[in-house]
Amino acid sequence: MNKYRVTFLTAEGLEQRSIMEGHNLPDLIQKVERIMSDPLGYFTNDKNNCYFQVIRENISYIQYELLFSNTPIHFERIKELPSAVFQQLFVKVPNPEVYALACKGLDLATKERMLSEMPLAFRTSVEATLQQTVDATTAEVYEAQSLLLHELTDITR
Repeated sequence: MNKYRVTFLTAEGLEQRSIMEGHNLPDLIQKVERIMSDPLGYFTNDKNNCYFQVIRENISYIQYELLFSNTPIHFERIKELPSAVFQQLFVKVPNPEVYALACKGLDLATKERMLSEMPLAFRTSVEATLQQTVDATTAEVYEAQSLLLHELTDITR
């Protein structure tokens, strides 16, 4: 489970912060949305443990910061995984864009190892997507790697 700081900003410049847990960023965003849509939902302030409610109409911006990740596999260590695990991963996550984004943040050895395990047609698709995805943000790369790590964790359990 990852820990995030969620900061709610109003148009007037007021801010409230809360520390929350989520498996990944999309999971956390769903939790925040559920709490905001619940009339009895509240957040806990990260400094003084006061409770506060968030009214969607008053919020101009929500910022999510990853504070801690206890992901059991570091992405660079995937090059140590057996070929069978890679094949299962390619079946579970057949989206070339995810792999292209994940490759953006990898060292050359890890990237080559992952690409070498892909079936030829899939590898060609990933490499083509990699060429098109020139301006990926750090957040997009992190989310792609996080998704693959989550699936790898499920496979290797």
